[in-house]
Amino acid sequence: MHQEPIFHALGPRPGPTLVVLAGMHGNEPAGVRAMEGLARRIEARGGIPAGELLGVVGNPGALRAGQRQLDADLNRIWTVPPASVRHMREGRERRRITRILAAARRRSRGELHVVDLHTTSGEGPPFLVVGTSAWGKARGRALPLPLVEGLARRLPGTLTQWLDEQGVHNLVLEAGPHLGEDGPGHALAFLQLVAADLGILPARSHESEEARERLARATRGLPRRLVLSLRHPLRAGDEFRMEPGFRNLDPVRRGQLLAGDRSGPIHAPMDGWLLLPLYQLQGSDGFFMAVPAEDGQATGHVAGSRRGGDVVVAPSPGVRPAGTSPSGPPAAASPPPAPPAPAPPLPRRRAVSNETPDA
Repeated sequence: MHQEPIFHALGPRPGPTLVVLAGMHGNEPAGVRAMEGLARRIEARGGIPAGELLGVVGNPGALRAGQRQLDADLNRIWTVPPASVRHMREGRERRRITRILAAARRRSRGELHVVDLHTTSGEGPPFLVVGTSAWGKARGRALPLPLVEGLARRLPGTLTQWLDEQGVHNLVLEAGPHLGEDGPGHALAFLQLVAADLGILPARSHESEEARERLARATRGLPRRLVLSLRHPLRAGDEFRMEPGFRNLDPVRRGQLLAGDRSGPIHAPMDGWLLLPLYQLQGSDGFFMAVPAEDGQATGHVAGSRRGGDVVVAPSPGVRPAGTSPSGPPAAASPPPAPPAPAPPLPRRRAVSNETPDA
């Protein structure tokens, strides 16, 4: 199922290449449905005017099983030595995706761009995540969606991290809850706007106007740019339990009860906006917090120290903040990523060929 790109469109004129990745986690089918919707829209138009567009499913086996991962998290193994994951099913998928991207870059008649579609275990609106990609930051700030910076570099081994190292333009969409009715529509609207911005689809169209209005409605009243301020990593045996009812981009107050584990309750150590509350069995982080960009850049907004890449802030008396044990010291964080030994680098662009994408 979906070993090859599920759609491939080549325009008559040169232009950028856009690769759409979805289903990196097997319990996130909304992005695949959005790609299929985009393919139908392009077929109805008779193709694209310029450039190249590919839709790629990241983890077909996990999608069939309906679970996040089979042997390893496919979105956490991009900067580990290839030999360490060669025996894993996700290691094979990483090699397949790398070959597709390498072939797309060789054929490209313009710059290569990658968008990665995800959904979340918690309810809430869509939002964007960007690493160091200048295009991703610029495009993200132009879209009517909250843009979260700093999250990608706190998560070791992500595709975003590897693409940034390769110099490939990229951007991540979190489209909403895994099984929510709105996720596929949000993802399709995002794809419509990105493809139109690149000239792969008409820049001005009824579909693009509807897409922009849809995303604006879904995120009305939310901050447009945030920076990560806290990550709550999980350890084996934590018995982490998120308190029910939290949504992505919920505002939370310092001292508010967020979760619990075998050591006791976990409270918010600062005011901020909640991200990615964990409501599924598989996952390596309980939740994140972010603050509006102007606050996150302000000197002294976060007191305390950094340890293992996680921000640990000074707690209120008697309150156990996220990232700490009951006695006070910072909890052991997930180990930092190993020195990059990533999947083979993508080749630099060369003369265009009309070969079929290598899968």
